[in-house]
Amino acid sequence: MTKLAKLWLNEIVNDTYRRFYFKVLGIYLDNLLFELFGGKNSLKSIYGTVYNRFFRTTFKGALNLYYPPKAYNEIIVSGLFHDKQGELETHKYFPTHICRVMEDNRVHFNLDKVCFVESNHNDEPNYKGESQLIQLTDILAGSISQCFDLSSLDDGKNEVAKVILPLLKRIMEQKPRRRSRYDFFHKYDVSFFPRDKLTKDEFLNIYSRAKDKFFKNRRLLLEEYLSGQLRMKLD
Repeated sequence: MTKLAKLWLNEIVNDTYRRFYFKVLGIYLDNLLFELFGGKNSLKSIYGTVYNRFFRTTFKGALNLYYPPKAYNEIIVSGLFHDKQGELETHKYFPTHICRVMEDNRVHFNLDKVCFVESNHNDEPNYKGESQLIQLTDILAGSISQCFDLSSLDDGKNEVAKVILPLLKRIMEQKPRRRSRYDFFHKYDVSFFPRDKLTKDEFLNIYSRAKDKFFKNRRLLLEEYLSGQLRMKLD
């Protein structure tokens, strides 16, 4: 499995035909006001609401980045797939909210809810190709998380994450280069939110008033660990 994961990530890192695009948003939970997401609800329910909110934020950001309004007057979304998870499938808003909230004069949905698929294509009866894309997404997200957080010292996870590490270092530069051997400009993006503790007003105006709250200056703990700069024991 490690060998296959490395092969898949190498396809992304060395994609010269611009077949792959991704936008990753990491949420710094310590700087969120959880009471604004339903502070009286269970922690599991709150996390689902947080995920729902920033899933839409990331999706909108991806549309504006890859299909800018000046170049695309109309966008039609014909498929929206997510890993099959009981918690999100039964969430009050998540399955249908994005299609209702984001529909406007420019963005149209040819569907009324998110389609949940099994991440194992052997278990998915209807969407085999989409299931394999979900697997690739899981590997990509997991390897990026490992580069930043070093949540495990497992050799296999580190071997996979090392494939994406050089590309990730370039992405995290404050001024992305239009010309790079990785050709990632307006193609790959990773950022985090929020940089500072949000006020209630900033949260309620998240799209217009909190743009400067996105940040990139995160330590790559995997790089430090591999170079011997970081010596730590992880559980």
